[in-house]
Amino acid sequence: MTTPNLVSRNIMKLLFDADFVNRDDTNTWSHQDGRPFSEPEQAIADAAGEEELEALFDVYKLLLKRDLVDPLDAVRVLAYRYWIALPDHAATSTDLVATMTDQDRAEFQHLLDRLTPTQRSALLKG
Repeated sequence: MTTPNLVSRNIMKLLFDADFVNRDDTNTWSHQDGRPFSEPEQAIADAAGEEELEALFDVYKLLLKRDLVDPLDAVRVLAYRYWIALPDHAATSTDLVATMTDQDRAEFQHLLDRLTPTQRSALLKG
């Protein structure tokens, strides 16, 4: 088993604290407490690769089973995993779903089904 390096740890710490919603005023994400990411923090988060995002989503799934995380956050993490892989980053939800594995597509639908109408609206705006 490989040992995570400092960069991966910093990325993971930021990803766990990220809301995955681009702010209009700073063009960055926010911390869970509402503070915008600094430009260096956003650059670190943007450096996340498939390995970090997959690990993050695995943790979110465990937390969801215990109702310790909001399904909306898990949807955003899963969608972001696929969004960054698209060349133009201008994907619709249909584009994202089309690129997902069958397992992730089923998980995505399951998570969407758990959202409240207010959360669905926030997801569309985010």
